[in-house]
Amino acid sequence: MSETSETPFVRIDYITMYDLPDRARWPRTQLGMCQAGSAIASGLSDLDCGANFIGNLTTSPFVKPLTRLKWSFYHHILRQDYYRWAEPAIVRGYGRQVSRRLRSSSGDVALCVENALPIATVRSPKPIVLWTDAPLVALIGLYPYMSNLCGETRSNIRRWEAMAFDRCELICFSSDWAADIARREYPRSAHKIAVIPWGANLDDVPNLATVQTAIQHRSQDTLELLFLGKEWERKGGSLSLEIVAALRDRAIPVRLTVIGSTPTIPPDLAPHVRLLGYLHKTNATDRDRLQQALLTSHCLLLPTQAETYGHVFCEAAAFGLPAIATRIGGIPTIIRNGKSGYLFEPGTTVDQYVTTIAALWHDREQYQTIAYQARNEFETRLNWAIACEHMRDRLDRLV
Repeated sequence: MSETSETPFVRIDYITMYDLPDRARWPRTQLGMCQAGSAIASGLSDLDCGANFIGNLTTSPFVKPLTRLKWSFYHHILRQDYYRWAEPAIVRGYGRQVSRRLRSSSGDVALCVENALPIATVRSPKPIVLWTDAPLVALIGLYPYMSNLCGETRSNIRRWEAMAFDRCELICFSSDWAADIARREYPRSAHKIAVIPWGANLDDVPNLATVQTAIQHRSQDTLELLFLGKEWERKGGSLSLEIVAALRDRAIPVRLTVIGSTPTIPPDLAPHVRLLGYLHKTNATDRDRLQQALLTSHCLLLPTQAETYGHVFCEAAAFGLPAIATRIGGIPTIIRNGKSGYLFEPGTTVDQYVTTIAALWHDREQYQTIAYQARNEFETRLNWAIACEHMRDRLDRLV
């Protein structure tokens, strides 16, 4: 596209450790982050931003014997977790690769859409921007895989993140929770920190009329709840079953549809739970089943125990689906409590969940108001077009 005075052309070097343009090579453990990176590149391209991709970073084979030895020591002797991705030799190697490719690129600004590690030691005259879901230090103790770290890995994470933040002109997070932690942990970089919520990772978004019709025609005979997540326990699967059982005890006809997980369901609840397994968005049949579940369900029930952001809540909002969730991590940035869904403190009793859900079930007018508001949140805040417009404005000011 041509450059105009109204929309000045910005050429962006996208920085990731993985190969952003090649979906087939995305690490399966980081699909949400990869989808976000792809959506960012696509959204900014639609806004007349040029793109150059710097990724597929490699590790020197000479480093691997050292990291294997360290992993064995920490794992077998100290019973702690050591992660090679924070090892100084690896992070510095990433920095050299990125710096070299930035020097040969005609980009105006470098935008890292992963975590801070690939830019921690980068040297470049171009402005460097980080746009991610949370600082790495926020994950320590939050997720199981980050809850038993050795001191060396902890120290390395903080060191590299501080260095990366020093190098950045702008540091954007998807939630207020993440930004607040970053400001507290890295006060020297607090003035650079901003919040731009991420959007829904959906290739096909139903139009507003379709969603409004779906909201109006949702069942009045059975309360349809949707659980959408791969990690059953972390996402609050067991609690969801308790909620379903308690709703049955109150004589509310309810069915829970589970997508992404295949848990064992107690025999007494089995007739009221539908397991659809993992549905691939790239498969047309699976995508149709997912969309149908989102259109016909009344609420997303996901009382997760740990979440840095939660794209699934943005996706639910796109379908006019109010979320019943936990006030934790970045979720409160997505869900307007009492307006587009309901948030509960960790440790909230089942009865409190059930009372809220039952009241919503019995008041159809109130339900539809909240469902419409959920879609409005998607229209006005929780989509990638809006997010990328905000980022484009900020990038324009840097170049």
